Amino acid sequence: MTPPHGSRGTVAGFTAFGILWGGWAGLVPEVQEAVGASKGELGLALLFVGVGSVPAMLLAGPAINRRGPRVMPVALLALAVAAILPAFAASVATLALALLAVGAASGAVDVAINVAAADYEARTRQRLMHLAHGFFSIGVVVGALGAGLLRQAGAGRVPVLATVAGVLALAALMNRRQPGRDGNLPAARFRLRPRIVALGAACGAAFMIEGGIENWSALYLERDLDATPALSAFGPGAYALAMVLGRLLGQRLGTLANDRTLLGSRLSARVG
Repeated sequence: MTPPHGSRGTVAGFTAFGILWGGWAGLVPEVQEAVGASKGELGLALLFVGVGSVPAMLLAGPAINRRGPRVMPVALLALAVAAILPAFAASVATLALALLAVGAASGAVDVAINVAAADYEARTRQRLMHLAHGFFSIGVVVGALGAGLLRQAGAGRVPVLATVAGVLALAALMNRRQPGRDGNLPAARFRLRPRIVALGAACGAAFMIEGGIENWSALYLERDLDATPALSAFGPGAYALAMVLGRLLGQRLGTLANDRTLLGSRLSARVG
């Protein structure tokens, strides 16, 4: 399934974003060993991804309202720079600071690419969101397996994360003339409605599972089951492959059912 005309820059952003997190997932055992972190210390450092991403997500929306599609290439470039930082972390504290920067940049990218996909759908009346997220998961598979193979060949953190940064920079270049909404839109009033809170809680539970698998499965396979670096990358890779199939199926089902029906079935599947 190929991206429709006019959406390739957006889909490239999703794919590069997935390559980042897949590459990181395959690299976690290497990072833990390099900084000498226990599992508890590593978990604490990983928490800083969320500490950085949440405020960045809250700020990204108003920035897109003011600046429009120009935000996405800037955010992708910022993430390309931040992605290199964990390669040079020498302690748990410096790793936490590096992941704080990665989280902040990734939060901005996450909002920007999803807004771009939503704008494309509104502008063309064609579905893109499921397909774009499917390409994100394809990126996770490619990133995880690529990192595992590079590690198996003896590559360390720097070449793996430098490759990821290059992919993100290329995606930024592809989006330098991203079409979309104009800037200077009026600021939306922020209100926490009960339905939005419930939806956010369900999504948070789903992403907690996803983050746990992505960040810990390669580590578990390598440390507890003595898997090679290449084989341990199949932990996050296999999970992402299942998500590829589900999201591409969602793209197809989107032509047969309305959004309310699809959303209800996906939430019940994840929470059930």
